[in-house]
Amino acid sequence: MSQDGTVNCTISVRLPGGELTVQGLGNGPDNVFAITGGTGIYRNARGEAHAVDTSPLTSNVTISLIGG
Repeated sequence: MSQDGTVNCTISVRLPGGELTVQGLGNGPDNVFAITGGTGIYRNARGEAHAVDTSPLTSNVTISLIGG
């Protein structure tokens, strides 16, 4: 964590048909991260994930995929 509270976040998600990896800098309760890779049907995935903290230990994540 940096002095301003920014944290490097890496998220791995297993979905039907493959997995996605997401990465970015988090610095508050509402963050947008880049999709950095995928497997299976997500192997060419592009897009972003929007994470909103719902408690100190949990977040709601919405994944937006671009293209196919």
